[in-house]
Amino acid sequence: MAKRQLPSPEVLRQLLSYDPETGKLFWKRRDERWFVGTSKSPKVLAKWWNGRFAEKEAFTPVNSAGYHTGTVLLKMLQAHRIAWAIHYGEWPEGFLDHINGIRTDNRIENLRPATPAENATNRGPQKNSVTGIKGVGWCKKSRKWRARVVYQRKQHVVGYFDDISDAAAAYAVAVKRYHGEFSRT
Repeated sequence: MAKRQLPSPEVLRQLLSYDPETGKLFWKRRDERWFVGTSKSPKVLAKWWNGRFAEKEAFTPVNSAGYHTGTVLLKMLQAHRIAWAIHYGEWPEGFLDHINGIRTDNRIENLRPATPAENATNRGPQKNSVTGIKGVGWCKKSRKWRARVVYQRKQHVVGYFDDISDAAAAYAVAVKRYHGEFSRT
């Protein structure tokens, strides 16, 4: 089965409105042409659809990965990618990073293009983190807190510390040096 093509930004603008300050999407009213080719009357379907969805917030469900998602023309899409396409008039080529790390915050100022590595760098601490501090863990061998940064698939140990706050501070400096604007502590 062929992969369904993405709707163009022009089509998205006909179907949805985007508020860049709140990051929310809203369904626009649809006329009968959007319902041609169905077994029911396009006029009846348009009236039903507009009564149920027009001018209401779109893409409110959150998927298991934490992103607002929904369907446009039978294609499952993520709201942040639609926001980008509507705002800039083109689909993002690769990943989009949520600068503040909140996957449901789709304000245009919170979205930026990123490589997979940059996108991964901007994540918070892993859910299984014992310390809850990104880049800091306990080293049994040295019996100290270890700060380390992963850069270009290699682990770089920043140092070993008696105090966890010293390790966190050292990580913060090192991650900024390695990852720049995509660094997250």
